[in-house]
Amino acid sequence: MPTNSPLIAQTYPPHISTYTTDKSLIDPRDIDTPDEKVARSSHLIRLTGKHPFNAEPTPRLLDTSGFITPNELHFVRNHGAVADCDFSTHTVQISGEVNTPCTITMKDLLSMPAMTLPVTMVCAGNRRKEVNKYKQTVGFNWGAAGVSTARWTGVPLREVLKTFGGGLTRKAKYVCLEGCDKTSKGPYGTSISSERAMNDFYDVILAYKMNGKWLPPDHGFPLRVVVPGCVGGRSVKWLTEISVSEQDSQNEYHFYDNKVFPSHVDKDMADAERWWYKPDFAIYDLNINSAILYPYHADTLPLSRALTMPSFTLRGYAYSGKNNNIIRVELSFDSGKTWELTSLTQPELDEPLEALENYDSGYPRVRRWCWTLWSHSIKPTRLLRCKEICVRAWDETMNTQPGNFSWNLMGMFNNCWFKIKVDVVDDADGGFLRFSHPTIAGSENGGWMDSLQAAEPKVEEVANASKADNLPMYTIKQVESHNKQDDCWIVVKNIVYNCTPFMNLHPGGIDSIGLVAGEDCTEDFEAIHSTSAKEMLLKYAIGNLQPESPKIKEVIVEQLEPQASVVKVEKTTTTPFKFLNPKVWKIIVLHQKENISPDTWRYVFHLPDSKLYPGLPVGKHVYLRGKSDGKFIVRPYTPSSCSPGVIEFIVKVYKPNQQYTQGGLFSQYMDSLQIGDIMETKGPIGNFQYLGTGLYEHTRLKYPRLTADVACICAGTGITPIWQVMKAIIDEGANQFPRISLIYGNRCEEDIILRQQLEEMQHQLGPSRFSLRLVLSQPTPSWKHGKGRINREEINNHLFPFADTMAENSIVLLCGSDTM
Repeated sequence: MPTNSPLIAQTYPPHISTYTTDKSLIDPRDIDTPDEKVARSSHLIRLTGKHPFNAEPTPRLLDTSGFITPNELHFVRNHGAVADCDFSTHTVQISGEVNTPCTITMKDLLSMPAMTLPVTMVCAGNRRKEVNKYKQTVGFNWGAAGVSTARWTGVPLREVLKTFGGGLTRKAKYVCLEGCDKTSKGPYGTSISSERAMNDFYDVILAYKMNGKWLPPDHGFPLRVVVPGCVGGRSVKWLTEISVSEQDSQNEYHFYDNKVFPSHVDKDMADAERWWYKPDFAIYDLNINSAILYPYHADTLPLSRALTMPSFTLRGYAYSGKNNNIIRVELSFDSGKTWELTSLTQPELDEPLEALENYDSGYPRVRRWCWTLWSHSIKPTRLLRCKEICVRAWDETMNTQPGNFSWNLMGMFNNCWFKIKVDVVDDADGGFLRFSHPTIAGSENGGWMDSLQAAEPKVEEVANASKADNLPMYTIKQVESHNKQDDCWIVVKNIVYNCTPFMNLHPGGIDSIGLVAGEDCTEDFEAIHSTSAKEMLLKYAIGNLQPESPKIKEVIVEQLEPQASVVKVEKTTTTPFKFLNPKVWKIIVLHQKENISPDTWRYVFHLPDSKLYPGLPVGKHVYLRGKSDGKFIVRPYTPSSCSPGVIEFIVKVYKPNQQYTQGGLFSQYMDSLQIGDIMETKGPIGNFQYLGTGLYEHTRLKYPRLTADVACICAGTGITPIWQVMKAIIDEGANQFPRISLIYGNRCEEDIILRQQLEEMQHQLGPSRFSLRLVLSQPTPSWKHGKGRINREEINNHLFPFADTMAENSIVLLCGSDTM
């Protein structure tokens, strides 16, 4: 082992384990799964239902992240639950055809000189959904974002085998790698050739850091293999065993994954003729591929903008394997008749050399383990005549992509031209261009390939035939009662199945079915299973789901009649995200009541347990319910603050006056509350949600969108939902975006709610990030800000104060009275 290196690896960390104790980092979808203590981002698109976790970012997030993908947005491929590991006790066994079999610790690895290497990781199923749209494979629906780039820190595998294993014997042909995850088939394992493992050209490393941080659980904490230029399936996570052998891995995953068969080989043939065991069809080095990220799917461009914009820039990525350089990326706007060169960016070449100098090869090395980012600017008027945009890449071997894919059983290595459709849509505002990607990741429909007819009968047609078999009808209540592993019913596409006899035979393990026992799991089932699996399910059909009677839509009115004289209170669960429930009224208790202006109060309510989280997404609100004159009254309110065990509201009390002789019924009820009184609440509800880092979603939008500018208009207590979003933005700690502008109207200076906090935010962010405009309808003579009402002039002058604001990258949030 080198001892004179300037970079002796990492300082030994404090105690680290897989699971987090911070419940705010847990995605609610993971509760009651084996991964319920694993921190994850909710921004990833889940591809295989609740469990196991397989996910990718949206093309928008992948694009805006740039060359290096943040850890929380890096795609994830798991075959089972995340392995439960402890940094201080984790070991790796080195055995087989080595001169010195041994067991090493993380401390041993940290004692070695470190290297940091940027590597683009790609799932072999990247872009598989395009193949599935033509004909279903045995794999689930990856979109075009099953690819990510990170800087991996660790030690070369070859140096570990030399230093601790004493080198390889002459019989060594393969290095077999295995993790400690517990799947239904045992731990995941595979192998690479000893040539790849021991040759410094291939840069295979054992990594313990990702983008400067200890590995996240989903990416192999505490140790994983990184095999640059190879399909991601060779980079084993949670590494615990290195076995050097004369034969390749005998792990089941090594045989039944990462294969590309000829197009005529279907599942039955592969099984009957043992194609899985033919090594010629195993894939290692990545093939050449590229995709268009921007414009994003369902993006629109008004025709008026297309006629006046000076330019329109398309963006995307390209990659190849085996250290091959991408030499050009081309776009076609006429379905492949002619092609145009794009501009290439390869930040990998600018990586600091000192990160690699511990293992200097003694000669100049040029590494091409990362994707190439491309862009191309055109006159937007060209899009008016364009029906389709295609992209293809070329590498230094003069290899390029085919125009169409060749179907294969696993749906892997799809690298045909990536095509975006461009449609002209007429509307009352003069029309717009709409961009459509071929698919969107996961089970949701979307993309121009939805219109393609599958080459085989749809399983739904086969399944629906069971309805003609005079099977009995079951209600959803009956199904819900069969919710255990030894009594498991599920519903898929309105057909009821008894899966109990199949539990131990399920390839995904008992837990995967047990998680949805007694439920309608159509979405999860469709997302995960292949055609053959869907056909297999039919033998367990026992009946049809009885349609529910139509329900009367709830109307929120002041005169809502009570259905009983006693309010029934459900016992609150202790699961952090389950306090608020959109279907169940929950009890909160008034702990503090503070007068913050002549007619405005701050109410602090306590939850039943101080450890409970309200579980309110940013941008959502709740219903509050109380009783007045023996009748229930209900109103929507947005909390001004939420924290463990606490939820706060700011309420303006409307007393009777000449204009409103009765005043505000609910606000006066709130005014009458005393410390210790109870209130009922349920939620969250609402159409808008701020997801973080400028990303938001709305029920009217098919996909989340990204904004650079958040413009806000509000009056009075309308500041509370606006403040909720603004505070979330500032708490992110970003330096530039999103920017915020606020026009806030009130009657007089005493009515300005949260004024101190707003002015502190203005001071903290500065004028380049936050613009605050306060407007009073009854100002004093000394008032130096806006006077009068919020009108067209105020909006024109102050709503979008930043010079480079673009309409397509902005949103406007409004909250106030109907008059406003």
